[in-house]
Amino acid sequence: MHVSSGERTPETARFTNTGLPAVWPYCSSASAMVSTVVKDRACVNWDTFEWRRRLQVLENGKAVAASSRGEESRMCAPAEITDKGRETMLLLGRRIRHLYVNQLGFLPELLADPASVYLRATPFPRTLTSLQQVIVGLYPPNKRAESIRSFQITTRNLSDETLLPNETHCERFIQLIKAFSRKAAGRWNTSGEMAYLNSKIQRWMPQKQRVAVDSSPALHDIYDSINSTLATSDPRTTLPSEFYDPTLRSIIDRISVDEEFTGYKSSLEYRTLGIGHLLGEVVSRMADHVSGEAPKGTARIALFGGHDSTVAAILASLGALEGDNGTWPGYGSSVVVELFKNTNLARRTSCSEGGVLQSLKHRSTVGSSETLADVNPRTNTSPFNGFYVRLKYNDHTLNIPGCQTSGLHLAGNPNFCTLAAFKDIVDCITPSDWKQACVSNLDKPPFPAEDEAIGP
Repeated sequence: MHVSSGERTPETARFTNTGLPAVWPYCSSASAMVSTVVKDRACVNWDTFEWRRRLQVLENGKAVAASSRGEESRMCAPAEITDKGRETMLLLGRRIRHLYVNQLGFLPELLADPASVYLRATPFPRTLTSLQQVIVGLYPPNKRAESIRSFQITTRNLSDETLLPNETHCERFIQLIKAFSRKAAGRWNTSGEMAYLNSKIQRWMPQKQRVAVDSSPALHDIYDSINSTLATSDPRTTLPSEFYDPTLRSIIDRISVDEEFTGYKSSLEYRTLGIGHLLGEVVSRMADHVSGEAPKGTARIALFGGHDSTVAAILASLGALEGDNGTWPGYGSSVVVELFKNTNLARRTSCSEGGVLQSLKHRSTVGSSETLADVNPRTNTSPFNGFYVRLKYNDHTLNIPGCQTSGLHLAGNPNFCTLAAFKDIVDCITPSDWKQACVSNLDKPPFPAEDEAIGP
């Protein structure tokens, strides 16, 4: 399961000329900070250090408290998950528990082995905090064995990070991002849609510059501020009403999605560098489990704390960022990849949701309403025969376009893609060496001669 962070403050202060504060008072955790400290020179004995954070700002050359309303203990840092964001992720964890513990019995009621839950997050405080809140919802302290004192969370240096489209260290991907952004600017900056945006909010832009894909702040950054303020429901952190015009928000969403994610739909290289390595990890985990090569004690569920760009990149690269799902992912969004096994290949059974077991490593017991005699020879002879993958986005099941052909999904149910077909789709965009791919093709054009279809 891949989750984006909960509600947060903007990445940087914007539109302060509208009266929007630069620092927001929605982070109660600032009054309950905890750090790890060493108590001896040998670094053997450790302890926790509790402290309260107080943010300061510079006003007229003088350092002053970031709040004069008696809320100094609740002030947020830039891009910090808010109290509301923590609640959102806690509730997501509880929904996961309700489905996979209470309804399906796939995960244990009481967690006895923390290794049965694999956790990984990008090296950003908001994603780590969001993931931690999900875990507290899934397995609160009273649902863990007394022996469990901590969880292991895997992280990477940002230079090695593939849990998000790496826009800072993958040189070729940076080239592609900039090229597709320029292409979007050329398509939209002089459009009627952009003219509408300017008629609404240009007067609030710095130096009254025109709103554009590549303005400063850029259009997607303007969207970040709009969405951050909408998540507060507090008049103190609200932009002028023009920013919340439904038509304006719809236009910004459409253009921002086009700028940021069209590359995944049209370029094989974009998909490969942006999200291919991560999806390759998912398939590798599945293949190891199915082939029996997974180590003993493998996790039953894997939770990844990523970003909205992670979620959208996965959907777009599988052909699922379309229609009602074609908008920018909201706070606390999730993409779930479920692995199933049909244990009733020789006889007719009913397909029951109660048989679903979700994991990136483990299979479930599901029956088909029909036999699988119509499965094509390639899939039927595969070691993955009888295994299926289902994709869910924010609790809704999605069809994977590359699995809609007869024989590439569970007979009678196109939601269940055969593992072999899913692997074929992902293999097309899985780099053998992501770091090497990031420094390859630097002298090549950024765009393919024609759009490159998703899948084999």
